[in-house]
Amino acid sequence: MIPFLPSDQQEPRSRPFGRSEHGNAITLALNWRPLDWCRVTGEVLRVDSWQLQRLVTGDSPHSIDTQGQLAGRLTY
Repeated sequence: MIPFLPSDQQEPRSRPFGRSEHGNAITLALNWRPLDWCRVTGEVLRVDSWQLQRLVTGDSPHSIDTQGQLAGRLTY
């Protein structure tokens, strides 16, 4: 089963560059256990967000980031 948890956070726009951020994210994680004492986990996270505060640093307010992670665990 792959859980999907949409998220949307908003704050009042009382400040011109408030901390408000809009967007969505999705995570895909896979676990593989080739042996009883060994586990390999891979995870990919994709975040699509829009934040006005990025204009202060000259960046685009829209951003799409993808992050991957691979981990191994040995149990004794």
